[in-house]
Amino acid sequence: MKKGFILVLLLICMTVPIDTQEKLYLTVAVQEEMQSSNIFRATDEFSTRVLGWFYPPLYFHTGTTRELIPYVAEGMPVLLEEKKYAVHIRETIQWDDGKPLTAFDVEFTVNLIKELELVSYSPDLETVKECTASDTYTVVFVLNECTPKFWESVLTTLIVPRHQFLPLLEEARLTDDPASIFLAMSVMDPVSAGPFSWGVSMNDFVRLPSNPTYFFKGHTFQDGARTVTVGPDYDGLLLRVYTEEDAVKALLQGDVDYIWWQL
Repeated sequence: MKKGFILVLLLICMTVPIDTQEKLYLTVAVQEEMQSSNIFRATDEFSTRVLGWFYPPLYFHTGTTRELIPYVAEGMPVLLEEKKYAVHIRETIQWDDGKPLTAFDVEFTVNLIKELELVSYSPDLETVKECTASDTYTVVFVLNECTPKFWESVLTTLIVPRHQFLPLLEEARLTDDPASIFLAMSVMDPVSAGPFSWGVSMNDFVRLPSNPTYFFKGHTFQDGARTVTVGPDYDGLLLRVYTEEDAVKALLQGDVDYIWWQL
């Protein structure tokens, strides 16, 4: 995942729709259709961005100062002994299907990536020797070496729901090529603990309603001199595929609130 990715996702939550209606959806122009509902397979920008809203990491970095901000985590990592850290996570976070987000989700995510060697998803997990849930809301990392990669990359790995991905992993383990089979699998109705939930997906648009149980809404953090207050403050996103020319026209006409690429 690109550095600063989570911050970009949080900042778009602050954008205000220009259209006023009973349901406020921020209309976003994108350049391509969504290619995958499996975050581990997602290589196109559209899929990565959409799914990135669903799976929050333990921490994220601010864009200006690169400060590490607790997200799913509650407080900073605690050094237990040399190369061994404990991270306590918030006890009130839920996936949008009502199941709690726990340390077992973190443990599962890290060990899934290591087992299937999904290095493109989180290449620096090679620095982690062990990742275990010591209790429901505490995860312990044992490192192979002390390195900045732990702080820069490992702690910002997107966390997936164990209860949704474990059945896929177990099915893939029964094959001759578990990694390839797992990556080829689709995730039906992805569950989310982020600002948006899975909604309707068609060929040229995706509708993502705001997640009413999003744990980080209303939180503030400093990004340099700027105070950021996290939303979303609208009812959802409508991401629609446009050509560059049509996107600019739609923006000028008020049909689009945001163009999600550099012009």
